[in-house]
Amino acid sequence: MDLYVVVVLTLCSLISEKRWVVSSTKLPTADNLTWSSINLKTILEWQPAPTGFTYTVEISGKLTNWKKNPPCIKTKNTECDLTRFLQDVKDTFYAHVISEPEGTNEEAEEYPYKVSPAFTPYNQTIIGQPDFTLKENEAKTKVKVMIKDPDTPYRYDNKTFRSIREFFNGNLAYHIYYWKATSTGKKTENTNTNEVEINIEKGESYCFSVQPVIPSRKDQTRLGHVTPPKCTPSQGSFLADYGPALLIIVIIAVVLSIIITVSICVACKCKKSAEEKKTENMPLKDV
Repeated sequence: MDLYVVVVLTLCSLISEKRWVVSSTKLPTADNLTWSSINLKTILEWQPAPTGFTYTVEISGKLTNWKKNPPCIKTKNTECDLTRFLQDVKDTFYAHVISEPEGTNEEAEEYPYKVSPAFTPYNQTIIGQPDFTLKENEAKTKVKVMIKDPDTPYRYDNKTFRSIREFFNGNLAYHIYYWKATSTGKKTENTNTNEVEINIEKGESYCFSVQPVIPSRKDQTRLGHVTPPKCTPSQGSFLADYGPALLIIVIIAVVLSIIITVSICVACKCKKSAEEKKTENMPLKDV
């Protein structure tokens, strides 16, 4: 009898497990897995939003083992920030987006999943807008363009951010576009450093914008995000040529002129009134 009970319980367990496996394989799988990466901050996105189930994301490189990102375990989201796992930027990574039943803590290899496209941060991250400043020489014939490399999400031990150049080194360059503020014709200066001096015409205002470049790339990720333009002051303007000090002097002169004019007008009016009064008081001459 005991043997019969054991056999029945075993069969029930196997049937139940088989049903669970079949049920789990019917879960919808993620679709349209895409990588989005700017300045090495990398997010995996997918569809659709889950209904009645959750997603778990795991990632592995060719040189690393599979790891799960805690914020992306049993999540209802359709994106996962995987930046922390991608610091070896030249490694190639794959991610699994696993569909799991809601409300279960069990783990099993039978859960369905979708594999992401391969992603190599060094070859695929987009370089975002750098910051830059302009400095003219005293003669107003040259402009020095000083570029600050974009920061990455990765930090040193002292919590300061590491710049994108620390990962790309000499493979990071910049296109500097510049043009007269009164013209649409653009010129380009290329540099792989962070400072470049550009000759300009004296008396003209010039505008500049900067775009990062990864020279080793051949696809659309070769060019990064271009900055909004910054312009030098208009050198033909009054303030640019003479400065605010002279403007203050001119304002004072104008105010003094107004005071003097008003004073003269008042004095003339008083004199005229006095003469008119004197005339009125004079006796009439005999005819």
